[in-house]
Amino acid sequence: MNRLALRAELAKLEQLLDVEAGALSYLDRVPEAQLRHLRAAISEHLFDQDRTPFRRLARIASTVPTIAPWLARLIGPLLTARIVSEMPARRAAAIATRIAPAYAAEVCVHLDPRRARDLIQQIPAHFVVDIVRAMIDRRDYPTMGRFVDFLTDEAIQAVLVAIDDEAELLRIAFHMDSKNRLDRVVRMLPTERRRRIVLLALDDQRDLLDEILTVVASVNYALKRELGNLAAEQEEAVLGRIIQRAQDNGLWGDLLPIVASLSERHQRKVANLPILRTDPAVLVSLLQAADEHALWRSILPLVEMLDEGTRDAFARAGAQLPRAAIERAAQAVLIGELWEPMFDVVRRMPADKQTEFAEVLRGLAGHDTALDARLLTRARAYGLGDALASAGFAPGMIT
Repeated sequence: MNRLALRAELAKLEQLLDVEAGALSYLDRVPEAQLRHLRAAISEHLFDQDRTPFRRLARIASTVPTIAPWLARLIGPLLTARIVSEMPARRAAAIATRIAPAYAAEVCVHLDPRRARDLIQQIPAHFVVDIVRAMIDRRDYPTMGRFVDFLTDEAIQAVLVAIDDEAELLRIAFHMDSKNRLDRVVRMLPTERRRRIVLLALDDQRDLLDEILTVVASVNYALKRELGNLAAEQEEAVLGRIIQRAQDNGLWGDLLPIVASLSERHQRKVANLPILRTDPAVLVSLLQAADEHALWRSILPLVEMLDEGTRDAFARAGAQLPRAAIERAAQAVLIGELWEPMFDVVRRMPADKQTEFAEVLRGLAGHDTALDARLLTRARAYGLGDALASAGFAPGMIT
């Protein structure tokens, strides 16, 4: 489960239901995709209620557009949003630019951008910038995140130029619905601005690590590698802070794919951070997340980059995993041909866990005699021959 995406989705659901921040925290184990479907269903229900009178008001506003701004102020932002949703997009866009940006920002809170797609794309870029500035003044990042998916590239580019504070851009990006769109937005930024975004991790007072992790985790592989490498170039203290945040907030599922995308030099640096040796709970949580998110094929190659002390710590953490997790890891090893790092970890484990691993390996044998023989040879090289023999592992055996 992507914990950061879940947190952003809960914020948007709380806004839709008009409840206090944190009121829905009891839903923090529900998959983010299910919460998004729930939010969409609630929005559909709210906008489908009593549509007939709103359609009538929309016709009046469209017929006499000069009264529309006055009517909007009279009935308030919620009802204005309902009426706008029923108006022709071109007429609604013409009226929207006649009201104050601050009031338009309030209307957007109650507007479902999926229903107003055509309207949004007809709003002039300069007016979009004014609305975004008003939303930033209100610190209404969830609403901005909902609308970015529907803005034109021209409007987004205008916003990126006008909003020169990367921290504000990060807060908006954190709440974006479409990660594909986020990828495109990040690509619109010059390289230097992308670098400044990553360097915000150094700013303890702003506390934007979650937002930075969200951006880096959500973009495509090439951007993930670029941004991740920028982060990995920072001092060990900064990287240790990121690791601690992942540990404290259950963010390993978000962080591990980033580590897997780094260049080998940066992977080696991150994989040997002191915190991974000195805090046993960190590696246990990391391995549990690798199992939960099916990331074994991303994690096990890192073993070959670890120094001896960290390899021993990795093995101690692995020994705390249940047999089911060992079985899933072995399946990933079989698919990815990652036997060398797996054997190196297992040989450092207590004898009972070595036996458990041998039993798991026995269950995978019998399908390829040549592979079985090769595995037995490599296992013996790592001192695991007796464990495999006691488990009855032999080339060509029938399971």
